[in-house]
Amino acid sequence: MRSRPFLGTAVIVIAAAIMATALPTSAHADPALNGTVVGFGNNFSGQTTVPPLPPGVTYTAVAAGFSHSLALRSDGTVVGFGLNTDGQTAVPPLSPGVTYTAISAGGYHSLLLRSNGTVVAFGNNGELQTVVPALPLDMTYTAVSAGLFYSLLLRSDGMVIGFGENDFGQTTVPALGLGVTYTAMAASSSHSLLLRSDGTVVGFGDNFYSQTTVPALPLGVTYTAVSAGVFHSLLLRSDGAAVGLGGSGSGEENVPALPLGVTYTAVAAGGFHSMLLRSDGMVVAFGQAGAEQTTVPMPPSGVTYTAVAAGGFHSLLLRSAPAAAAPVPLLAATGIDTSATSTFGFMLLLLGAVVAATAVRRRRA
Repeated sequence: MRSRPFLGTAVIVIAAAIMATALPTSAHADPALNGTVVGFGNNFSGQTTVPPLPPGVTYTAVAAGFSHSLALRSDGTVVGFGLNTDGQTAVPPLSPGVTYTAISAGGYHSLLLRSNGTVVAFGNNGELQTVVPALPLDMTYTAVSAGLFYSLLLRSDGMVIGFGENDFGQTTVPALGLGVTYTAMAASSSHSLLLRSDGTVVGFGDNFYSQTTVPALPLGVTYTAVSAGVFHSLLLRSDGAAVGLGGSGSGEENVPALPLGVTYTAVAAGGFHSMLLRSDGMVVAFGQAGAEQTTVPMPPSGVTYTAVAAGGFHSLLLRSAPAAAAPVPLLAATGIDTSATSTFGFMLLLLGAVVAATAVRRRRA
């Protein structure tokens, strides 16, 4: 009879253990780092001093200009920091119900895409690079790219509009073939790159360093992203390889080989340096390094990089950290259906209480 109270107690303990949510999955990363930005390299104008975020808000995209930076936030607002001699970081306020959705930082001007398909341009306008062309009826802008003294805008009909300085033909957009549209673009100091819907790339403008001489692709491979620096270009391919072309002699076009099983997922060409994001969340930087713009900080354990931006002599990286690990039921690894764990645990608790109470009554009797 004395063993029954012990039995009831044991059942209760087991049930409590089952109902409890035990050890969380390994969570080495600080969730507070999610959606934060790291800036490094030249900071003479504060272009790598990233403003702190309000509670509950994260950064979602970054753009680096010659000496200024832009960061898009999860609340649809944009923060500008760094050189502001021409008002290039003075972000215009938004109308009610409208948010910013894409950003691009040029030499001394900025371009912002709004959720209503319009574009806001501000900063230096010496070459009319901030005079946004009016749109045809029922058409919107879908992407923006700011060069040194010119701008490129992608429209919803797949056409690209270039305006501003055109000394090298960098805003003279080539005509498209039948059934083909433009899907992405990159503006630089004096040359431009456009990605087409067939996975090919068109380069135009200054080609002194062969920065617009696009290499032929292997069979079955397409280009998926483009980025343009001062004298070099970076192209991302569908096989996860990156191609560098042009270059000033600083090695900014010399793409490093990848470890086995790793691919490149994003490219960013700066003034004379390059930033490549890898599928393992690491970033490779190369080229001119005088301002330490290629000295990539090692992310804390569990944190990865998710976006890259390269400016004149500085770099920006967007970070991602997993949310706080959800507790894991103790039975998760036993084969028991853990979706019913709470019910099962409650039944055991009830059974244990009944056994213990019955034993106590009998003993008193």
